[in-house]
Amino acid sequence: MKKIREVDVPVIAQVTGLAVAAGAQLAIAADITIASESAKFSVPGARTIGLYCHSPAVELARAVPRKIALDLLITGDFMEATDAYRAGMISRLLPDYDACVFAVADVTSKIDSTSRSVQALGKKKFYEQADLPIANAADLMESAMLENLELLDTQIGINSFVEKRKPEWTHSKSKIDS
Repeated sequence: MKKIREVDVPVIAQVTGLAVAAGAQLAIAADITIASESAKFSVPGARTIGLYCHSPAVELARAVPRKIALDLLITGDFMEATDAYRAGMISRLLPDYDACVFAVADVTSKIDSTSRSVQALGKKKFYEQADLPIANAADLMESAMLENLELLDTQIGINSFVEKRKPEWTHSKSKIDS
């Protein structure tokens, strides 16, 4: 599951049915999770086989308030998609499978229209700062913005915006000449 955070592209999960134990962990670990109203999430290990869902607890504790995480881990109950959305476990709640498929395609298209190097840097720095105290997070993100400005693709993006044209990304980690 650590690889989901470490991989330099956004990871999207689509849930339209049951996401149980490691399946729930995978859905929660994704950068963007799109679920239908019929989706349900559960980490029932302690109740069903006598093995606490230790690994899913890592992602769960970072996605929802602790009281909600512990309720799910201790009882093994299913959480309805609407409650998962309210708790912050999923990014988007949609009516059905077809709406989810369309949304995943839309998100993927939006990601594809951006610079991979910019997305990679942004994702990396987002996760680095997420658990830091706010002052340290602000310092880290200030330095990340300066690093971002050095990327060739960022300069291409800025110039394209000014010139009112679509950017042609290199998707490389190349930096501008100083």
